[in-house]
Amino acid sequence: MFIKVWGCRGSVPVSGKDYNKYGGDTTCIEIRTPNDKAIIIDAGNGIRRLGAELLESGIYEFDLFFTHLHWDHILGFPFFRPIYCDKCAVNIYKTHFMQTSVEESLQSIMVNPNFPITLDEAAGQITYKTIEKSGIEIDGVSLEPIPLSHPNGGAGFLITYKDYRIAFLTDNELGMTHPGGLTLDQCAERIKGVDLLLHDTEYKDDEYSKVKGWGHSTISQSIELAIKADVKGIGFLHHNQDRVDDAVDLMVEEARALMNKSGKSIKVFAVYQDMFLSFSGDGLPRII
Repeated sequence: MFIKVWGCRGSVPVSGKDYNKYGGDTTCIEIRTPNDKAIIIDAGNGIRRLGAELLESGIYEFDLFFTHLHWDHILGFPFFRPIYCDKCAVNIYKTHFMQTSVEESLQSIMVNPNFPITLDEAAGQITYKTIEKSGIEIDGVSLEPIPLSHPNGGAGFLITYKDYRIAFLTDNELGMTHPGGLTLDQCAERIKGVDLLLHDTEYKDDEYSKVKGWGHSTISQSIELAIKADVKGIGFLHHNQDRVDDAVDLMVEEARALMNKSGKSIKVFAVYQDMFLSFSGDGLPRII
């Protein structure tokens, strides 16, 4: 199994030489099972490139999960080529932790004057499903929803493959608890001992007072979660749209200093666009 990061930027896509290292596409990750089954989480604009690659590879069946339905996590959906291919079948999943309809949200962005083609006119076969709170298993990979602390709700996922456990928690504010979300301690208990935590770390600590309540976490909050959950590694994601590569590097340095001060040996890094995580041996996944 592997995971590929097709986008890890927050709020809005960005581009330019200052964003080459971590990338500018918004949230989209692909989980590819051993039998070449494609599982997708979120449809930020990173899904555009993913869709093209899947069709070129002759893969026509997909399972698409949404953490929540804010703009940066759905804006790539109208440009996901498989929905226009009559060979393709897409299962679209929502969780009980969402406060709005996935189908209505996707249809609402594909209407005049915003977009020339409606979702009903797309040739692909789309089926809408709801995941039970206990989760779902697809080709040996299980996904269990975890409530996010975020305005309007949502869910991250505990992803399990064989002995590997990965927590994917984008848009999760640890500094306050939004309705339906988990406290930091509850979140730590839910993901205890995972091999890898991929967590929203959009802000520096000195920025937080101005953005508290916006649904995102800081460096020290993410490090505290990683320590309390006793994870093996943590990767920061949902990078702020104004955070250039050098500034993300400085955040990682600050986080590593905090981790060293704690006496823990948890691996700390920042997720980057097109990062490839291979799950095929013991210990942490290999980053390629």
